[in-house]
Amino acid sequence: SGPAMVAEERALSAGQQEALLSLLRALADAELVTEEARCRLCESCSFDPTSAFKSLQGVGLSRSWINAHDVHSWLAKQPHPASQTGVEDLATVLLHFSGPSGEVRLEDFQRLVLPKHPANDCLRKMALARGAEASWRPAGCLRGASMEVSHRLCQLLDGELCALRRLRPLRQTIRDQAIHQDIVVRFLDSEQGPCAGMGGLLSPDGVRALLVDRLQALSRTQADALLRRANATGAAFFSFDELSRCLLPPLPPAGALLPSGLGSPTKICKDSLAATGASALDSSLDGPTRLGTTPAWDLSLTQSSVFRPSGEGAGDSRWRSAYLDVSGLGQSRLDASSIGQASPGGAQRPRLEDPGMQLQPRLQDVGGPSRLPMSKMPQTARGHSPCPNMRERRLASPRSPPPPLRPPEGGAATPEPQRPLGGPGGGLGLGGSCLHSPGLSLGGTNARMSATAPAAPAPPHTAWGHTEFGSPLRQPAHELWEPAAAQRSLSVPSGLREVPTRQLFGSSPLASSRKAPLPSWKDDGRERLMKAAMQASARQATLDEEVEAAKAQLPPSCSLESVCAALDRTGKGQVSVSDIRALMEEFGCPVSMADFSAIVREVRLRWSWDDPAASSLLIQERLSLRDLGLLVCPAGSPEYAAVREARSDDDLRSALYVLRYSEPCPKCGSRVQRDADAAGCPTVTCPVCWTAFRCFCVVGDRSVTDASALGLPTAARFQLSRLLGAVVRAANESDRERTKLALLTNYDSCGLADVFNQLAGAQAGFAFGDLRRAMLLHGPPMSERQLRLLWQRFAPSRGGVVSMPDFRRQLQPMASWM
Repeated sequence: SGPAMVAEERALSAGQQEALLSLLRALADAELVTEEARCRLCESCSFDPTSAFKSLQGVGLSRSWINAHDVHSWLAKQPHPASQTGVEDLATVLLHFSGPSGEVRLEDFQRLVLPKHPANDCLRKMALARGAEASWRPAGCLRGASMEVSHRLCQLLDGELCALRRLRPLRQTIRDQAIHQDIVVRFLDSEQGPCAGMGGLLSPDGVRALLVDRLQALSRTQADALLRRANATGAAFFSFDELSRCLLPPLPPAGALLPSGLGSPTKICKDSLAATGASALDSSLDGPTRLGTTPAWDLSLTQSSVFRPSGEGAGDSRWRSAYLDVSGLGQSRLDASSIGQASPGGAQRPRLEDPGMQLQPRLQDVGGPSRLPMSKMPQTARGHSPCPNMRERRLASPRSPPPPLRPPEGGAATPEPQRPLGGPGGGLGLGGSCLHSPGLSLGGTNARMSATAPAAPAPPHTAWGHTEFGSPLRQPAHELWEPAAAQRSLSVPSGLREVPTRQLFGSSPLASSRKAPLPSWKDDGRERLMKAAMQASARQATLDEEVEAAKAQLPPSCSLESVCAALDRTGKGQVSVSDIRALMEEFGCPVSMADFSAIVREVRLRWSWDDPAASSLLIQERLSLRDLGLLVCPAGSPEYAAVREARSDDDLRSALYVLRYSEPCPKCGSRVQRDADAAGCPTVTCPVCWTAFRCFCVVGDRSVTDASALGLPTAARFQLSRLLGAVVRAANESDRERTKLALLTNYDSCGLADVFNQLAGAQAGFAFGDLRRAMLLHGPPMSERQLRLLWQRFAPSRGGVVSMPDFRRQLQPMASWM
């Protein structure tokens, strides 16, 4: 029973597995949207990565890198809805493509804007060739990006930002589930058997086999997109740290939020220390310590966001960080317990590896204003000034009460002795001195400082993502999955002149965003709902495109009548669940009653709400010839139009016969056929408009054969089974997207009515141009084909206007129809 209990503890629960799979699925969808935006950007003949990179740097600046502040400054000048984005969101997006310092170099920028899919390799090579030509131009010949390139680049960034906002609640769910890192590694690499997760490495083939073949949680397209984002190099094995940075990214570094004209964040800190004569601090930054060749602590801001395991083995799930968040408002402090402090003996203390002394979440990451009681909020969050001596904020154990932030009433605080900067043994005792990241000066000599007393010993463990104000967790902190370390600033000695934040930042969007209150749901509720509806609609269009790709694999000889005859084994004129199950099990794909219900639900959505065919499907779970035509015939084809126009199966058979054995008149469009007796003369005369033209369709009384009697070959039956499987997966995924949208509105139809009113305005319905405009402003990038497929889903069989019932049916889950 011992090994069984250990295996049970190391397995993911149902809630944890669903949360992890939802995050992986959303991350894969984000990569697919970004890949489409990359292709649209590279399709522009005026785009080259080098010129676009220099345009983002600004005028008069020649550097080899950019940061989030540069991109935010460029984006704020563009006529695009993404110009209202905050600089911190941009820094989080760019952190995946840049180094830990937030510096985006040209090769990093190319990973952001160039396609990654092997099928789009030609677009990548063309864009790189244009970039090579631009690099040979003189400096005076370089011009800014064109309007088309700027708009498509804004669309690319907006897609990443929308994905970031969509992933935030899923990432918070992962944090709340308290998943152990080793369990996640073994779960994703479980197809490797006993070697699963060895060395913290994952196999792309194993991850794909788990998510696609065994769990069927992701499609093969989604799995490939997820692996392209996590495994950018395409190696046979990739580290789990790369995937964890995508799942739970670290906080953006402070240097990425500053203007890049200040220089590298590490260089700024060194210049500031050199100006004050802190030679001891510089020596500790550059030279090794007495305990070994590794420095006792790291002042480099470029290494503060890297996931570094504290143990020697690669499988150690403990993550050490010498930094603690002060208030979640952009200020950071250095944990004195992890720094070698001065001691009378002259030796430095070893670095404390305490997983409890880890970073805390920022208040703005919760998704809204803090809902903590005023008595439990820190002083900086309540609007008061910090304590005069900036006492060390301590993390408490889940079972211990929160420590007081100020002395109790009626008693004076016990003064603690100040520890000097340098000890007799050369140790560095910085205590709890704090440097605010916005306080970095332009000249390198001014910094916002506040000297404090030395920190107390480290308290017991606290779970990652939970403070003394949060809920306790049942597992200790060193067993929690904590892959991210937040950005922390450098702590320097006191005595520097205090520089106000407004003097350094001026009227930048970052400084103004800290003063302005967070928007409430009442202010931007409609905007959020509109974006969510457009995201769900775009996802439906993507799934429809996958189904159309499966339809294209059917051979041309596979007619609708032959498909119906192959499925209807008993000749009853309708297809039931047993017929589809027999075909799917022939090729090893079992079908349940729920899968057949998903097919019926998808067919009902193809019919208009007032069509009798949709009502008949609600009563009997059988598919007619017209219903199969909506599943088999390619959208936009003449056969598909005939299916939509037919009133019965007999009318459809007549229309299909006319389409197969006649040709349209080039003038009036009437269908004309040539008799077999007139084989020597190809010229015929239209009986409607009397136009003479050549007709090559020769039909006689004995040449017409029943298409249903021909049967389907084995290859066609296999492609038909793949098409039905794609329809089932698309229907289930679409219903999940509708359920998410319904949860956002609490299953209230008034929310969809607001979205429809924004689309239609004062009209009774909206047209194709209204849908295109709304998708451009509020939705992800979409191709013209996807937009046409979405319109065919929304539009009824007749007319060019979408009414409210048709729009509501496409965005409501299945439970809302009953």
